[in-house]
Amino acid sequence: MNTNYSLIASKLVELQPDNWSKVIAYAQITEESYEICFYSKIDGKFYKNYELERTHDISRTEVRSLFRSIYDELLPDYRENHWYVCTIQIERNGHFIVEYEYTDYTENSMEYKKSWKEKYLKS
Repeated sequence: MNTNYSLIASKLVELQPDNWSKVIAYAQITEESYEICFYSKIDGKFYKNYELERTHDISRTEVRSLFRSIYDELLPDYRENHWYVCTIQIERNGHFIVEYEYTDYTENSMEYKKSWKEKYLKS
């Protein structure tokens, strides 16, 4: 099964406020669970999805529905390729990049997340 990254990207873009310039999604998926979040770059600063819920009238229900949809779309790819994290970067001009991390950092996940943020959330 081919993962429809264009569908994931369009769903992420639908939730963005008018003045966004970039969105970066983090997806860590297993058979039993998932952790998905996204960061929106607005006026040169990144905001995590829960911050947008408070400041840009995005409902928690919409965000949860989006995350479930992303999980459903990425799960077959995870099963086939066994990556640890999938990162999706989308720019306002439509350009997007998908990157995978295959090393399992479960034992050191907090440190991994910190380094992920340092890599992807540069202003």
